[in-house]
Amino acid sequence: MTFLVDNQGYYGEFGGAYIPEILHRCVKELQDTYLDVLQSENFRRQYDQLLRDYVGRPSPLYLAHRLSQQYGCKIYLKREDLNHTGAHKINNTIGQILLARHMGKKRIIAETGVKIDITDDGAVSVCGTDKEMIAKAIDMIKIITTDFEQGQILEGTVVSIKEFGAFIEFAPGKEGMVHISKIAKERINRVEDVLTLGDVVTVVCLGKDKMGRISFSMKDVAQQ
Repeated sequence: MTFLVDNQGYYGEFGGAYIPEILHRCVKELQDTYLDVLQSENFRRQYDQLLRDYVGRPSPLYLAHRLSQQYGCKIYLKREDLNHTGAHKINNTIGQILLARHMGKKRIIAETGVKIDITDDGAVSVCGTDKEMIAKAIDMIKIITTDFEQGQILEGTVVSIKEFGAFIEFAPGKEGMVHISKIAKERINRVEDVLTLGDVVTVVCLGKDKMGRISFSMKDVAQQ
C-alpha cells in the first residue's frame, strides 16, 4: 500500500495541519498507529467484510436509458444511495469505528460494564444492570456526541498539566483546557500547586473566548 503523504503531513509542497493544543495528545497517538492499523491484514479483512455484508458494496451501476438516448452515449449512475444508511459516509464511519477498536478505545464499555448498540437509523441504546453505570455511560456518550454549551457543568480527570493551565478529560477523546487564571479564586503561580495528574475536578463551560476557543473554569463553578 502506498501513501503519498510524508511524515510531516505534507503532499509535496502542500499539506500540514494546525492542531490545537487540546488535541495534540490524541492526534499524536493516532499518528503513531494509523498506518500500521490500515496496512494490517486483519483490519483490511474486517473492513472489506463489513463493506460487503453490511453496507452493500460494491454499489451497483444503473444504465440511465433516457439520458443515454438523449446524449448519444451510455450513461451509468453509481447508486451510492443504495448503501446502508443511504450515503457513502458509512465508509468513513465504519473505518473510524474499526480503527478505534484496533487502537483499544473501549473505555465507555470498560468503565461502565454496559452494552451499547447502534440501530440502523443511528439511534444509540444502552443496556445494563447498574442504574448508576447506565447513567454514567449515557452522560459520556452525550459529551462525546454534542458540543459544549456555555454554563454546562462537567466533571473530568486531569490528564495533562502545562505552565498555562490543565487539560481535563470529560469522556474518551473529549477534553477541555482550564487556564491557570481559572483554576482557583486566589492567584496561583504554578498549576501543580493545586492540581495533580489524575485529579477529578468539576468545571463550568464559559463559552468561546475572543479567539473562538472553548474555555472552562474551576473557580466559577459555584457561581453557576
